[in-house]
Parts: sequence; structure tokens; C-alpha cells
Amino acid sequence: MASNPVPDPEPAYFAPMTPGGLQPVAASSDLAAGPVRVVLDGVPWVLARLDGRVVAARDRCPHRGYPLSAGTVEDGCLTCPYHGWRYDADGRAVEIPALGRTDAPLPPRARLRLAPAVEEHDGLVWMDPGEPEPEPPRLVMANDDVGLRRGWHPVCRSEEIQPGGSLAVELLGEQWLVERTAPEGEPVAVGAYAAVDHLGHVWIAPEEPVTGLLEVGEFAEAGWRRVPMPRIEGRYGVGLLLDNQLDAGHFSFVHRNTFGSADGAALPPYTVERNGNTFEAVLRVPISARNDVDALDGARPLQQHRTMTYRYAAPTTLWLRLDYEQMGGSTGILFCFTPLTAERTRVDIDLLFQHPDGFTEEQL
Repeated sequence: MASNPVPDPEPAYFAPMTPGGLQPVAASSDLAAGPVRVVLDGVPWVLARLDGRVVAARDRCPHRGYPLSAGTVEDGCLTCPYHGWRYDADGRAVEIPALGRTDAPLPPRARLRLAPAVEEHDGLVWMDPGEPEPEPPRLVMANDDVGLRRGWHPVCRSEEIQPGGSLAVELLGEQWLVERTAPEGEPVAVGAYAAVDHLGHVWIAPEEPVTGLLEVGEFAEAGWRRVPMPRIEGRYGVGLLLDNQLDAGHFSFVHRNTFGSADGAALPPYTVERNGNTFEAVLRVPISARNDVDALDGARPLQQHRTMTYRYAAPTTLWLRLDYEQMGGSTGILFCFTPLTAERTRVDIDLLFQHPDGFTEEQL
């Protein structure tokens, strides 16, 4: 699990602001450790030594906009740390690991925007950025789609509104007052079409909803332990956060130090089943089970498999169930995304755990 809004790392160098032509941007020796980020006339670039020569490209993977300067150089290619896309010295994408084969057809627009000229002399890297080009839009995916008003949105946890109490909440750029008049009664959102208490959260439909609520039977099943996680809020688009959690292609790269396995870079075949506004997909993937105590002790292999069941209910709710084959047990993750304003989103996450041997409080 991870939320990965596009970072904005500090550049290694700020180059002088002179128009056009070759300009010194970095020391040649700095490229020995890997890609280097520089900012030239306010534009971020990545420098990398590929196949024996220095290449300068816009510091942005064409796939999801991630900074390539946070990546690595492997086998003469610049490798993105988000999904492992690899680019050669001519800026062409030569591999997309999730496709599972090196001869798979690659999208023609999967190319880097290269600087027209890069030279090395006097121990420095000199670069010509060429004519200015508008920077492509960042992947913000603003929460300003009017269709969001026709769906159910989680606005707070159930325990935040006590019987007889009320709570002011934010949703889609507006303030709403949610009241609970009776201990067992449903909440009421003043001015909204409806409000309901569901899965430990209060939901609001600003207008008559065209979607239904996500159903998660595990919340009512015996043997599951629920652990609410700390609330997250920031300048994110709800679509971008959802996309990241629905994306199984980044596990082998972003999570390589925890459960990510190199064997899982190629995604297995899967189908997406639709039921109204709910979509479900099941994937069985290799993992490195570093959370398995017996595997760390050598009693079980570290390389294992887990089955991931994704259940997404439009517009803003996701349930992810992880079933572990070798070590046993399951983990469930409920993601409740709340589009607060056009550019701010809040995330409430509930973890559910199930294991035949149960869990102690310390383990949870």
C-alpha cells in the first residue's frame, strides 16, 4: 500500500539563466553515482550516462510523470523507479516490465524529450536546452468533475459523530453539517440528498446518487480484526490516489524493500467483472514475504504468492483483499477517499486482519 503523488525533489544544480546555447549544468564526476537532476531556466532535467555518453532529458517519465532522476541506470538504460520503464540513449522506451515480454509492442509516444545537444569537457557537462516548450500538465486530476456530486462520499468516521451531536464536514468545496439524533439512527446531512452510516464511516450523497455503496462482507464476518489508520490529507487529486492503489504494476519497484518481488514485475492475465458501479478483479502475484516470521527464520521460502482481490465502487471507494497462500491469513484494506476541494483530498484507511492463529495486540 502506498500513495505516491508525483514528488518534486530538490535539484542537484541550478544552471545559469542564459538563453539557449551550451551551458554548464553539472560536474561529469557526479554522474558516476547515477542520474542527476538539474534545473535550467526553471525547467527540471535529468542527466544520465547511457552507453558511454551523457544524455539530458526532461525529468519526467512519459508514463505517469514520475521524476526519472529518482531512478537508476541499468544495462545502459535510464530506469523509472515507479514502474520500471526503461529508456535508451535515444530516448526510446525499450521495455515495459508489466507487459511480461521484451518483444511486446510499445506505445510510440513512450519517448523522452531530449536536449538537442550535450557535451563534456573541462570536467563539466554542457547542455543546450533548445527552444522553450510548455511543460506538460502535472497529473493532478482535480476533484472538479460535476459528476462527483451524484455519488456517495465518505466524510468522516462513524465515531466522530456521537448520538445527539453534530459535525461540520468538508466535501467538494462546500461545508456540510452532519447530525445524529438517535443512538441507532442514521445520520442526517443538512442540505444533502442523503446520508448513511456504512462500514464504520458516514457517507453523503450531495445529490440523488447514480451509484451505490461499496459492499464489504468481511466487515460482518467473525475473525477479522479492524485497525483504523491515521488520517491522510493533502494536495492530491482523488483520481490520482485511486489510480495508484488500483495499480499493481508498481509493486516490484516502489515496494522492492518490503513485499515487492522482481518475479512480480510482469502482471498475470486478469479480467475485470462489472456489477453496476462496482468493478472487481483478481490477480495472483509473486511476493517477497518479509512479513512472514517463519520465512525470515528459514522455515518457509521467502518467495511466495498472494491473491489480490480489488473491488472498486465508483466514484471514491476501494476494497483490497490480500490472501496469503503459504503463510496463511488475509489482510483487507478499505480506502475511503474524500474530495474536499478541487485540489485537496483526504484518505481514511481501515486495515482488517484475519489469521487462523489470531493476533495479539502487540502483533496488530
